[in-house]
Amino acid sequence: MTTRFVTTMLMAIALLAIIAACSSGGTQTPASTPPSAGAQPIATAPAEPTPVPIAPTPAPIDNTLPGFEMVSAPAQIESVEVIVSDTDPTDVSLKVISILNSSSCSSFEGFTQTLEGNTINVTLTHLVVVPGQLVACTADIGFIETIMPIQAVLTPGETYDVIVNGEVTNGFVARDTNRGGWITSPATVETVDVVTSGTDITDVSLVLISPLPMGSICSQFAGYDVDRNGNIIRVTMTNLHIAPGVLAPCTADLPIIETTIPLGNDFEVGQSYSVVVNDKVTNTFLARDPEGQAMKLALAPIEDVELLMLESFPVQYNVVIASRLPRGSSCSQHYGYDVAHGFDTTIAITVYNLEVADENAPCTRDLPVVQTTVALGTDFQSGETYTVIVNGQVTEEFVAQ
Repeated sequence: MTTRFVTTMLMAIALLAIIAACSSGGTQTPASTPPSAGAQPIATAPAEPTPVPIAPTPAPIDNTLPGFEMVSAPAQIESVEVIVSDTDPTDVSLKVISILNSSSCSSFEGFTQTLEGNTINVTLTHLVVVPGQLVACTADIGFIETIMPIQAVLTPGETYDVIVNGEVTNGFVARDTNRGGWITSPATVETVDVVTSGTDITDVSLVLISPLPMGSICSQFAGYDVDRNGNIIRVTMTNLHIAPGVLAPCTADLPIIETTIPLGNDFEVGQSYSVVVNDKVTNTFLARDPEGQAMKLALAPIEDVELLMLESFPVQYNVVIASRLPRGSSCSQHYGYDVAHGFDTTIAITVYNLEVADENAPCTRDLPVVQTTVALGTDFQSGETYTVIVNGQVTEEFVAQ
């Protein structure tokens, strides 16, 4: 009886020791992804990273088996934010929020940074249980916030792109030493174009045109953030400018800033995606099939345009556009639209079709009508008259309520 009890106790102690060793190994080994050729390593996580949880996660349940293995895997990223200090000179950090799909079967591991040209590449990893093992994982989801200082030497005035786990997430302009006390505000974006690579039609980028309303002396482009959630791509663009009330010899020029944001090619063929810039829907586009027929963009023939005022406060305006597929449903399809609304009272909407490039291709004789609803939002000056132009033709005018 005594021997059996002692043996049982020893087995239990050994089991607990194995489990403790497996659990404690989750955050001791930093990620060690080697930098690409020509890349300059600029920072690595400490041996024991100290991420700050921003949502409570339940304590791990003691439901593991002796000897289970964990491997390094790219973390699922929720958001990335560029943080610029008000010190002089300024410091730049990234605030990265990553997702833990189970507190008992995953943990933060570490990160690496490399600087290659004007691109900051970040790899952030978690430790996860090797698939296929008999381990009962909890179903909770937690979030880990990691503050990551950018320790590279940045050139003032240069624009830097941030890529986290292979996706472009941000861009920012390195500040001059005398602009640490300036403030940021949303940029006025005049046009947003969706463009595809000349060699890969699935590779999509955004080209944004925005002015500096306070002139080149008192303002500069600050940067952008990209957040992709399902079929919606949200872009936030900001300017940096002198604080209101500060006397400064501002110039009267209005420099135009052109910003290209690569979105990559991770899109589902045939799906429609919406682009929202500074909380306004500016574009939609169709993910194209690289294996399909050779297609070209063409302006859609417009049949009808109707302006709708929704019963809301403030009043929201929508434009409903009916357009045709002139080469039939077998040789053409609706692609999307662009909206340009700058400083003036003109709203320009461009509606596109995709058409088979071969002019002699056999096409069906049907002429389908496509209805497109463009949300213009609520940002209008009461009493002002606005003009809506669709594919180059004045179609509607309205006085803002």
